[in-house]
Amino acid sequence: QDYLADNLVMLGYPQLELIQTEYPVNYGSDQGRIDILARDTSGSVFVIEIKRGVAGRDSVGQLQSYMGCMTSVFPGKPVKGILVATDLDGAARAALIFAPIKFFKFTTHFEFHPEGRTQAEVALEKVECRTNYWEPLGGTITDMVHPCPNCNKLTKVVRVGGLRLCGLCGKPAR
Repeated sequence: QDYLADNLVMLGYPQLELIQTEYPVNYGSDQGRIDILARDTSGSVFVIEIKRGVAGRDSVGQLQSYMGCMTSVFPGKPVKGILVATDLDGAARAALIFAPIKFFKFTTHFEFHPEGRTQAEVALEKVECRTNYWEPLGGTITDMVHPCPNCNKLTKVVRVGGLRLCGLCGKPAR
């Protein structure tokens, strides 16, 4: 959840901005928490529900109820749903046919290296970034790396406020 909240661009919406994680929701006598609540520059609100394993029909219903609550919190704004899980069961897959919810499948991979640094850590150090420029401006150098379409170099992504920028040329990272 934290990783996705810090890297919302991975969902394919380049202008997505985090509102809050674990956003509390009350609907009638029931309560819940939205895993990630975000918005884009057009004002659309995104309710993002993450499941660790295979999502079922109840996950779709839960997300729909959260989306319904957000229509009263953000009146007049379009509310969109995103479900993130390792897969969908048959009932969830059928429910999504008629639901305004986009599904993203994820996988995880762990490597443990008791001695020294991982190959990824060594490779990351070789990626260019103007650290001395960004840090005094309050920029946070992330471990996210992307090929910048503006300067055509592989660079680290820098967070400045809600923006994600190329660590070399300063243009928005995609």
